[in-house]
Amino acid sequence: MPLPPTAVALFAAMPRFSGPFVFSTTAGKVPVGGSSRVKVRLDAALAAQGVTIPPYVIHDFRRCVRSGLGRLGVPTVVAELCLGHRQSGIVGVYDRHSYLSEKKDALVRWEKHLLSVVAPAPVDGSGNVVALPARARA
Repeated sequence: MPLPPTAVALFAAMPRFSGPFVFSTTAGKVPVGGSSRVKVRLDAALAAQGVTIPPYVIHDFRRCVRSGLGRLGVPTVVAELCLGHRQSGIVGVYDRHSYLSEKKDALVRWEKHLLSVVAPAPVDGSGNVVALPARARA
């Protein structure tokens, strides 16, 4: 999977495990699951910050990415391949293209979107983003 720069940097900074799984609470021996300690820790961190959200499962993160890729205009086939889904039926038989550059573009779009959420551009005139008056936003 062609990862965008921020993902590569995050993976490079992660601890190395002896097991085959990157996302793990057992030193790579077992992958993170829906009822894993990671979810328990995430739930506790949210609660500590006073954040309340509807109940969720880890798989909801995949759903969020898939929906977001669609919202960003990524074609269905590419978005599905980004999630590791195989093409089925006759398309899966005949379409053997890897879509590598298309997946890279899709994941770079997702990276830009996420970065705009966690580190939005300034709206105080110091950048090239200008805050619109309240009337214009509607």
